[in-house]
Amino acid sequence: MSLRFAALLFLIGCPGGKDTNSPDTADDTADDTSQTTDTGFVAGPASCYIDDQFICDELTDPDATGVENLAILCSSTSGDFAQPAACPEAGFEGRCTTGTGKDEQIQRFYTGADIAYSEDFCVNTAGGAWSDVW
Repeated sequence: MSLRFAALLFLIGCPGGKDTNSPDTADDTADDTSQTTDTGFVAGPASCYIDDQFICDELTDPDATGVENLAILCSSTSGDFAQPAACPEAGFEGRCTTGTGKDEQIQRFYTGADIAYSEDFCVNTAGGAWSDVW
């Protein structure tokens, strides 16, 4: 599970794959706010529910590239991609929230997941905030 979480952070952690902390990319952020990709993905909340891994990844306000990256990740894990986001509420056990604003990501965990491990990984490795409230 931690490898998948790391892959999600890698794919969508930096909008457009750019290092937004680097001073030489400060003027290069116009591409990050695109509303539609060449392949037709649009900006807006999206999710990927992976039933057999007891997890749902949700992007709350991604640009179109973030949505496309989530759809690709979802396809590679045989998950159910949804836009707008549609993580199920049944069986919900807890969530890990990382990032803020356009970079906010919520990973929801369900009955069957190792909740203690997921919470520990969220807080101590991913630097996220854990909650058992939807």
